Amino acid sequence: MHPLPGRGPLLILALACAACPRPQDSAEPIDTGDGWPGLEDLGPEQLTPPISLDKARFLTVPTDRGLVWERDEDFLLDNFTVPHVVIRDDGTFMMMATNMEDPEGRWSLDSDDALSWTAAEQALFLPDEFPQDCGNRIEDGTVLYLEDGGYRLLLEGTELDEDTDLTDWRVWCQARSDDGHSWEATEGIFYAGGPADGDLPSVPTPFTLSNWDALIYYMGDLYGEVGGFGDGNGMRIASVDAGADHAEPWIEENILPEGQVDPMPVYLEGGGLRLYHTSTVPYGGGGGRAGPGPGLTETSDGQTFGEVTRLIDTDGHCFEPTGGECILDPFFLHLDDGTMVLYYTYLNVDNSGEFPDWLSVGIGRAFAVD
Repeated sequence: MHPLPGRGPLLILALACAACPRPQDSAEPIDTGDGWPGLEDLGPEQLTPPISLDKARFLTVPTDRGLVWERDEDFLLDNFTVPHVVIRDDGTFMMMATNMEDPEGRWSLDSDDALSWTAAEQALFLPDEFPQDCGNRIEDGTVLYLEDGGYRLLLEGTELDEDTDLTDWRVWCQARSDDGHSWEATEGIFYAGGPADGDLPSVPTPFTLSNWDALIYYMGDLYGEVGGFGDGNGMRIASVDAGADHAEPWIEENILPEGQVDPMPVYLEGGGLRLYHTSTVPYGGGGGRAGPGPGLTETSDGQTFGEVTRLIDTDGHCFEPTGGECILDPFFLHLDDGTMVLYYTYLNVDNSGEFPDWLSVGIGRAFAVD
């Protein structure tokens, strides 16, 4: 990649992933006890898509598939990171991504088959295109599919202190579309986080319930120490009433151990939720950690999860002094021919070279082989 003037290597690594994990003490599942109040009891029958949400077939996995993955070593969208795919009614696809050569805006790539991608010539949205303050950078985004057939983009506006390279705050701004092609920025902050999020809610991905209400899985208090299980930096859940233009906090504690980030919820056939995500796990019993890579865990009620399973191993760790790989920000698609693909941010750091030659960055992918 080309160097970014005025931006140090650590900031570039942070921009390349939606929620780069920080060190942790444990990767054991959390005992959530009796669960959290504030939402009706959820079961597998509610954790199913609305009947009229046809796009849900791309976001549904059989219970016995999507467990074994093989990397596509020949595929890399150079200098793009943090993928998130919008499924259009006309059968085409839009991938939102960060352009590492011009990271202030949220960019897009188009595809007819969700396999071959063409990058747009300009950003999909820049921070100053919204009616309200959306910061000076858009670092992530997701989509809510609406009951009326429309689309609501949630775009993570970030205020970055250019002198310190630290994030002051994050909010989710929003845009609407009738067809998934033409977008209009709309007024109002969709979500600014709960009291425990430290003004830093990040990495949202919705899960639409059978009645068109939605849960949004996200990272709260990113890089902070405000609240949660342990100190900050945890995966949490917001709730959205059907058709609402804003979300409310639901579960403000961490629902998974630290080191489990970048949530990507999908439907399990027959009811239930599988959470693909970025997982950092210990190895060797000596306190070392494998580089972040895709993992999964499942739930039948949307809030209490089973054991985390690691899906793809990495060679080394891109944040360690010795260098190596990180695989982050997974996004799942189940295509109509049965192909299952997992797109992700790929980082490879070779600390034997000089900046920027030590960094390889792009969007990679893996295919399910089970």
